Amino acid sequence: MPQEFAKQAWFLEKIGFYALQKEYTRDISDAQFDSLRVTRDGKGSEVVDYADGGPLELWAVKRAILSVVADAEWPKMTRQATCSMWKDGPLR
Repeated sequence: MPQEFAKQAWFLEKIGFYALQKEYTRDISDAQFDSLRVTRDGKGSEVVDYADGGPLELWAVKRAILSVVADAEWPKMTRQATCSMWKDGPLR
């Protein structure tokens, strides 16, 4: 599985994830809000996407991450009330 995460990191770099805008929206109400956070070299990056307003590259990144997560073998599942990385709201 470590090689899958390495490939994922390479894919994020190649597709230009770190050059994407920090926020994408469309003029639609009552749609889904996604926040995608990635850590590289200890620094967090976040892209917020509302109503799938982002470019095709962002869509591809989301699908690639979901694919790796679906195939991963997680040793143990735990639950927590809030995300430990979400301390002061969205990353900016």
